Amino acid sequence: MSIKIGVLEIITRNKSATLLDLQDSKFVSTQTLGFWCNLIKYTKLHNKLIDLTHLNFKDYSSFNKKDKMRNYQKVEIAYSLFHTIRNRAFHFENLFKTNTNGTPRLSTCLLFGKNENFSFGIETHKIEKCLDNILDCFDTETSGYISGTTKCSAMILVKQITERNNEIF
Repeated sequence: MSIKIGVLEIITRNKSATLLDLQDSKFVSTQTLGFWCNLIKYTKLHNKLIDLTHLNFKDYSSFNKKDKMRNYQKVEIAYSLFHTIRNRAFHFENLFKTNTNGTPRLSTCLLFGKNENFSFGIETHKIEKCLDNILDCFDTETSGYISGTTKCSAMILVKQITERNNEIF
């Protein structure tokens, strides 16, 4: 899962920087995921960045009720959830916890318009499915990098490091 999180973060950073014509590679590479998520929202890059129109949040939790949303709303929800997943995973928090009422702990609540407050979550056993579906919305090459069917030197290096670490442990 960490490879998918890392690839999604890198794709987001690079595609956002390209869309905004940011050419200072040192600046681009040192910004956090939170910076890019806020920049996407502030500059309204949602629809240019990724097309999530076919993504249905009901597939990730039975508590997700709203299904008819605009693309920019889906992008904002997806990145809010992704940001939460990334931070909790990289700070070694338990991703498999649920709230006392059974709802997913990996959740977000966003306000769209004046009165449209939406809550969305991801059930723990559907985290990877959600990440895969978001990655697939970028392009087919992206999923090829992760599965190993497309050659990409950075992804080959990541896979080699992962395999080496698995052998050590």
